[in-house]
Amino acid sequence: MTHTILEIILCSLLFLSIYQLALAKSSLHRFKRYYLIFALCLTVIVPFITIKLPTTITPAYIKTKTYTKPIVNKIDRFTSKQTNDFVKPSQNQELSIDKEKLEAKTTTNSQAIPQGTFAIYILVSVVLLGRLGLNTFRLLRLAKKNPSIRHNDTRVILLPELTTPFSFFNSIYIYSRDFDQKENHSEILTHELAHVKQRHSIDVMITELFKAILWFNPFYYWFSKAIRQNHEYLADNEVIRKHKSISKYQKLLFEFVKRNQTSTFSMVSPFNYSFTQKRFIMMTKKNSRSSTIFKTVFTLLAICLVGMSFTLKPTNNQKLQDTEQDKNQVEIIYGKSVKPQISPVKLEEEGTKMILPFGATVGYGTPDMHDHEGVDFRAKRGTPVYATAAGLVVIASSNNERYGNFIRIKHNDTYESVYASLEALNVSKGETVSLGQMIGTVGNSIPESNIHLHYEVIKNGAQIDPDEYFFFTRDTEVVLSHSKITAEVNSYLLRTEFDMDKRETRLLMFSKESKYGKIIYDQNKILFVDHYEEVSKEMKMSDLSTTQLNALKGLKNGSFSLYTKRPSRDVTENWTNAEEFMVVIDGKITPNKELAIYTANDFSYFVKTKLRVNDPQKPKYRVDLYTNKVFDQLAEVKKKDNAELVSANNKLIEIIDP
Repeated sequence: MTHTILEIILCSLLFLSIYQLALAKSSLHRFKRYYLIFALCLTVIVPFITIKLPTTITPAYIKTKTYTKPIVNKIDRFTSKQTNDFVKPSQNQELSIDKEKLEAKTTTNSQAIPQGTFAIYILVSVVLLGRLGLNTFRLLRLAKKNPSIRHNDTRVILLPELTTPFSFFNSIYIYSRDFDQKENHSEILTHELAHVKQRHSIDVMITELFKAILWFNPFYYWFSKAIRQNHEYLADNEVIRKHKSISKYQKLLFEFVKRNQTSTFSMVSPFNYSFTQKRFIMMTKKNSRSSTIFKTVFTLLAICLVGMSFTLKPTNNQKLQDTEQDKNQVEIIYGKSVKPQISPVKLEEEGTKMILPFGATVGYGTPDMHDHEGVDFRAKRGTPVYATAAGLVVIASSNNERYGNFIRIKHNDTYESVYASLEALNVSKGETVSLGQMIGTVGNSIPESNIHLHYEVIKNGAQIDPDEYFFFTRDTEVVLSHSKITAEVNSYLLRTEFDMDKRETRLLMFSKESKYGKIIYDQNKILFVDHYEEVSKEMKMSDLSTTQLNALKGLKNGSFSLYTKRPSRDVTENWTNAEEFMVVIDGKITPNKELAIYTANDFSYFVKTKLRVNDPQKPKYRVDLYTNKVFDQLAEVKKKDNAELVSANNKLIEIIDP
């Protein structure tokens, strides 16, 4: 609504500018009258008209290096911070998205008028309309209580008070002594009869209604003034055409100006010296034929240009193969395009947060080291878990080696979701579930795990980032407060807040030479944060083109950075016990006794994991160690990968904010 109001005001300004530039000083009074009324009406019509023009957008995708690996048989846990909003679903919803939620997503760019502001608008409009009605009533009462005569099918009201003549619809109001003066009688009546015959009161009432209902537009007062001035030019022309004597008529007008009588009626054109001077100039002004044609054509073309600038809207005909690239458009037909769209747990509850994002390096230092294929949420035992979209339960299994107690829901031929490490299963295989239905509770049924929920979204058989399907919004100030992390980390999407422990420090997504230090965005807006943690620019998500949106989604954070973790001398001596420990050095199983040829300073990193074995004859623990040389090689590879990532991100920034 705010956008529409601004368009009305801007449209009014442009149409008035055209009038002042081409017509205000011309003698094309009849054309000027039609233009002003037509333009006035267009100001409230044009902003509501949309003519869509087809356009084709050629995406300029920049391919960044991805870090996806095959599904592995182990899920590790790290800790990191996350805050988010949970979209509460409808309990009665079956296989479609809640109507109110869909409307909220598809109208994020609308700006509703606050109730208090709307109440003020109504109050002012009522007062102004009341004043207009009161003035109309007073004119009608004035006509009723004073004597009148008929003149050329027009009622002439004879007033006892000294006043300037004026007309209102089919009535002329005139001071009785002015009417009795026969030498001036004719010119005065001709002037006012011109107002009556040309129905100028209709124009005046239209402008008064605009001023009363759309009083917030200051340019309507200029429209009203221009229309009334033009009425006087038209009436003056009629007097000169009929009576021929310009000097006599000008002298008569000057006498009325000297009376300095101001009408109490807002609908009556006033007499004043400056405007009377303009009238005198217009009485003798003539336009050449070429000037008339030029001004008429110019005005018509200008009207067309203004109209097109407001009504023609480009539309994108590009058909995206991946529906994830659409701007929050969600199909609601089950079996066609249903996809996950809410968080599986209520993240606003105390103690509930995301602790491990998609793509994070897990199982570091072990043969199972891989990128995380889902997201993990920390929550209290027994916390409800909700279906993130409608679908069919295809698996409801207990004691799975990889997932523990878990549920797999098929939403359609494209999307599936997995909920693992559950304590209780509230649904069975073959059941149909609705969006937001409680399907289980959080537990730690994955072997050797803490209490958490592991959640995956699967598209066409491959795990994808579930965070792409959370919808949440925060105010700018809150967004900033949730991203106040050290300059070593760039949070490109407001979904994960990292603990500043070295183990959770990510590699830089931007460099010090990058245009921005951080880009943070949610469903509604994007914040461009400089290298000093200050917001330097904001953009609405609704203003992004498809190319910009794809570039934004293409931004990547680096994987977790390497850090040095050296074992102590006492610890390495304990690992020589082959009954307790299996030793792996630089990825190769090594006899425990060979540890004797190393010192603790020969290793840059180690990790100890408990083995899942029931045989008491086998070691209980596995120790992975990396020598300084191999660790440095791994660090160089990661540094190179990160440099490529920074370069790709900088190119994407230029697309998002050219």
